[in-house]
Amino acid sequence: DEFVPFFYVNCTGAQNNGKNIVTFDGGSTVYNVDGLPVVLSKRAYEQELIFVEDSDLGEKVSKRIEKSSIAQKYDAIIRGIRHVKDINGQESQPLYVIGLSGGIDSAVVAALLTKAVGKERVLGINMPSRYNSSKTKNAAAKVAEILEIGYETIPIDEISELNRKLIDGIDPARDGKKLSVSNMENVQAKIRGAGMLSNIAAKYNALFTNNGNKLEIALGYSTLYGDLGGAIVPIGDLTKTEVVEMALYLNEEIFGKEIIPQEVIPDKLWRFREDQIQPSAELREKQVDPMKFGYHCALLAAITDYKKKTPEEFMRWYLDGTLEINLGISNELIKRWCVDDPKEFVNDLEWFTKTVQRNIFKRVQTPPIIITSKSAYGY
Repeated sequence: DEFVPFFYVNCTGAQNNGKNIVTFDGGSTVYNVDGLPVVLSKRAYEQELIFVEDSDLGEKVSKRIEKSSIAQKYDAIIRGIRHVKDINGQESQPLYVIGLSGGIDSAVVAALLTKAVGKERVLGINMPSRYNSSKTKNAAAKVAEILEIGYETIPIDEISELNRKLIDGIDPARDGKKLSVSNMENVQAKIRGAGMLSNIAAKYNALFTNNGNKLEIALGYSTLYGDLGGAIVPIGDLTKTEVVEMALYLNEEIFGKEIIPQEVIPDKLWRFREDQIQPSAELREKQVDPMKFGYHCALLAAITDYKKKTPEEFMRWYLDGTLEINLGISNELIKRWCVDDPKEFVNDLEWFTKTVQRNIFKRVQTPPIIITSKSAYGY
């Protein structure tokens, strides 16, 4: 028996479900009686009128040339950012305020915003405390200068100390308790997000971005009412590994020059030279992010895939000696993070799994995330 010709018509553009921004790149295709593609849409994200003659159905089989995964994710994020004006019912693109920390995440978001809405609609704000190094402050200023966006620096030490004095000065529980070191880390984040960025955005009738990546969102490595706030999360469906891939793609393919500083880009084993900037929230002395980058990114991709993998499967792979093959990473990366040691592997897997599980209350409060995978957080 023969099939009949089949016309597969797909959406183009962007939609939202109230929690996520979903982009559709088209891909309409005509299949012949053998179920093979013979006519293809030509351009992603663009409406296209396709006329199909009976004679076309007998033409030779066609094959669509796909862009790289990171290039397709770039296209999706750009379209997603541009969709925000439609969510808000605006005729023109809104103004964006972004906290530029000097790290790779905020640099990538700034570059994406600039490409999506134009440099004149992006304002960068650096908010250093005494814990911020000169390297990160210089990197933030460098990104703003290269992108040619508006930029200001607002030190927050004074207002942080004022917060501490006010809160430590009251004691409704009558137990003499004071703000802890951890509490003061969150105070800084809240000052930056709720105190500064949200109010600067309000002043200019603008929106401010959330610069979190998927690994941070999964692990709850953010502060409610601080860096978890914002109107949109452009890279919220990119793991940290993909953020680095996006940084390289922006530098090499989109801008054709160094926009994201080399100081924030690690080598393939996530090592940084002495003159580079390691990922850090910089909320206390010598703070370094607790993630095993690359490895934890691969674990997250596996547990959030539509064919979800479990900790038990990770342990079976480990025992079988196939962990790196199944996760798609190198054995060198596993050794770099010392998870080739069985005890460290189990302890880390328990920490990772429990941390993801107990941070759902933060994830449900995340601003809209642009979907770039089958398994973005949200709806």
